[in-house]
Amino acid sequence: MSKQDLDPKKNDENKNNDPKQELRKRQVNFGLSYLFVALIGMWLFQQFILSPLLVRESEIPYSELKAKIQAGAITEVTLGTDRIVGTMKDPNDASKTVPFTTVAIPGGDPSLITELDKVGVKYDVSEPASPIGNLLLAYVLPLVLIGGIWYFGYRRIAKSGLGGLGGGVMGVGKSKATEVKPEDIATTYKDVGGADEAIEELKEVIQFLKEPESFARLGGRIPKGVLLVGPPGTGKTLLAKATAGEAHVPFFETSGSEFVEMFVGVGAARVRDLFEQARKAAPAVIFIDEIDAVAPSRGGANRFGVNHERARALYPSLLAIRGFLR
Repeated sequence: MSKQDLDPKKNDENKNNDPKQELRKRQVNFGLSYLFVALIGMWLFQQFILSPLLVRESEIPYSELKAKIQAGAITEVTLGTDRIVGTMKDPNDASKTVPFTTVAIPGGDPSLITELDKVGVKYDVSEPASPIGNLLLAYVLPLVLIGGIWYFGYRRIAKSGLGGLGGGVMGVGKSKATEVKPEDIATTYKDVGGADEAIEELKEVIQFLKEPESFARLGGRIPKGVLLVGPPGTGKTLLAKATAGEAHVPFFETSGSEFVEMFVGVGAARVRDLFEQARKAAPAVIFIDEIDAVAPSRGGANRFGVNHERARALYPSLLAIRGFLR
């Protein structure tokens, strides 16, 4: 046992570096960043795009309306049951008009129409347009646009090879393992040569995969994993695939390097996702090629946090193999 294992500070540091917590923190940070950018974008949208389009109506008293009619400052009026809207000359520039609104007198004011006819103001008796449309344009439309940009951007990134919707931040935590269906596996032990002893040992695993209930009733436990050791090109992958073919179960193939990424916690998330996929398809065979890529040496040199990330990926792998991850 090394000094590193007995160091309480190091153990506390490993607990604080839990991959689930780190992924959750990254999700929260990403969400807050997007919310901040979205609020800034909404403010800019309203200030520079909607504001010129949505001219606010000036609220004037009813008495001021009658005074402006007599002064010839009213150009157009729409008489409604509850409100009166229209346009009047801009007090600062008589060549321009600005919209106005005021409260209508309950029951109507016959003298108002008389005054409008007297000065020749164009008027219409109908209900003014509801301000709900302007509210929708000012507030709901930006939210819909921001939500749409988020949705399509999310899907595009997910489809570009960063995983699906269930793999952590933008799907980067989804496993990249290749799943081969049982009916697509044509490889058997007949295709493997020169590994008779290994085949004999693996036949016990096949019996467990074919009849797990029978062994469970007798108190037997299926082996949690098989370590195939040998130089490159000696048939380790072929032997693993042949085992899945003999047992007629799904075969999940991936590489240990897929679990080591530049993003903190992504490797651990991919490990959990891989075992979750295999658990749904159980019984199944998972083959991790060159698993030593995620097995750091204890106390080894930490170059840019590589060993820490490898340890985060290795730890859930061991837990899943031991059966602690349910």
